Amino acid sequence: QKQSEKINYKFGKVSQQEIEMTTYQPDTSAVAVVLSKIGYSDFEFANYNFHPSSTFEYRIKILKQKGTSYADVSIPYYYSKDPTRKRENIRKIEAVVYNMENGKVTKSKLDKKYIFEEESDENKWRVKFSIPNVKVGSVIEYRYTLTSSHYSYLDTWKTQYNIPIDHSEYEVYIPTYYAFKQEAKGYEHINTEQTEISRNNVVVEGGQNYNFSIPYKKFVYITNQIPALKDEPFLWCKDDYATSIDFELYSVQFPGQLIKNFSSTWTDVNKLLSEDSKFGDLLKMKNPITKIDVSTLNSEDKIMALFTQLKQSIKWNEKYHLLGSDISKTIKEGTGSNADINFILMSMLREAGFKTSPVLMSERDHGRLPIT
Repeated sequence: QKQSEKINYKFGKVSQQEIEMTTYQPDTSAVAVVLSKIGYSDFEFANYNFHPSSTFEYRIKILKQKGTSYADVSIPYYYSKDPTRKRENIRKIEAVVYNMENGKVTKSKLDKKYIFEEESDENKWRVKFSIPNVKVGSVIEYRYTLTSSHYSYLDTWKTQYNIPIDHSEYEVYIPTYYAFKQEAKGYEHINTEQTEISRNNVVVEGGQNYNFSIPYKKFVYITNQIPALKDEPFLWCKDDYATSIDFELYSVQFPGQLIKNFSSTWTDVNKLLSEDSKFGDLLKMKNPITKIDVSTLNSEDKIMALFTQLKQSIKWNEKYHLLGSDISKTIKEGTGSNADINFILMSMLREAGFKTSPVLMSERDHGRLPIT
């Protein structure tokens, strides 16, 4: 599709041409194509605070049988059980499939009873649904709104997938009090526009209305006909090379207040972990497992004897965590995460006279870590 055809990207405005499409000319091998990905993020002011909210809309054309898998949708979000930490919420989910049947366009909406939520890891959840009646030739649309309790968070805007993206557009409104570092990744060009606007707000206090304005920066990111990101030999993490925009909050400064810096160095991360009760405190705990006598063994045999005792006492629950949990519960149940097991092992080694230090690592397919 050419942009001169003025395709209507508004949700629900699928054209006859999109439904009748049989192949995507820029990439005839594509099993599906994202006809449009539209995003809108805003920081709304209410109750004397800013509340981030983002809405995302997807329109996908299914071109081959293998492409029907794109009707299975999984949306990750963060939800901490600790109310003082960041929480996200997914709401206003809508999904529709359009088909051509007997020369007429049919439209079927997703029943909300087929939308599920599940916990995927500690503090990580996901919403899942499968759009029904999807086949070769279908056009599917879905949209949802993501809200966050924490103003520092803006998700990465990704505009390159395993299938082509014909058009993407992301509109972001950020109060000028917040300074975000915006880093473009990938090799495809992203058209970027920036303007400054002012919004009028009303606060009710003591029965009186107070009018004031808040300055915002508006950013618009647009891409057209972005090719699929292909697998390459020895490629650890494709996302490192996907065309995208990363957002990182590095400072906040409200009128009449001192600037507050957020951007972290590895020294900051080390300090944060050292002060965390589920990390730093566990590096000081005493051995919670019954002590065995290893005094007559050499260093290597001591380590092996302690490790063997640990394996006999606690089994891995197949969960990877950075922070530890309730160690007494782990001992009682005889099962724990990698973090629980490592903290217990370090306490056993320290008791036996060894100096221990944790090393934080990330799997290769999670992408490169920042240098600073």
